[in-house]
Amino acid sequence: MNIKQYDMYTLKLNEFAGIHITAIKESTNNYYIRILLLYSLRGISIFIKEINDYPHDRFIFELVELSIDEENNLIYLYEGNYTYDSKPKTAEIEELFEQDKFIQLCKIGFLDYIVISKKNFINLLLAWDEILNTKPPFALLYLDDKYLYDVVPFDTQKAMEKFIVDHTKIND
Repeated sequence: MNIKQYDMYTLKLNEFAGIHITAIKESTNNYYIRILLLYSLRGISIFIKEINDYPHDRFIFELVELSIDEENNLIYLYEGNYTYDSKPKTAEIEELFEQDKFIQLCKIGFLDYIVISKKNFINLLLAWDEILNTKPPFALLYLDDKYLYDVVPFDTQKAMEKFIVDHTKIND
């Protein structure tokens, strides 16, 4: 396994704060995951039940939104209303908004987004929930070379940094 992108966090005042963030730019892969985990999502077990048991196809958080493509078992995480509301819209885009076709808005490039498999998303949420419950001093969110996300706890920053070095392919 090789890490493609990562964000390092440390526990401060009972909350996780970034030590090293892959990139601030919103369109990077980790951005929407980071916003959802750190700032938007509370009550993870209830949220997982809603994803699995109820016919919701869209969840709206303050800073990020989520749509579920049940047919392909994919989760789309995309920019929140505060961002896309001010973008210029064509008649086609207005019609997609009226029909709540947010996945299509992602696919045509109107919304900045990332896609994650539903299984990987639920596994990531469960791992994050465990981290929130155990409160390790450090945590690492990463995207690997198979485009799977994971978050793992660490007792020290040195151990976390060693894990990154051991799992980062250096391009010559």
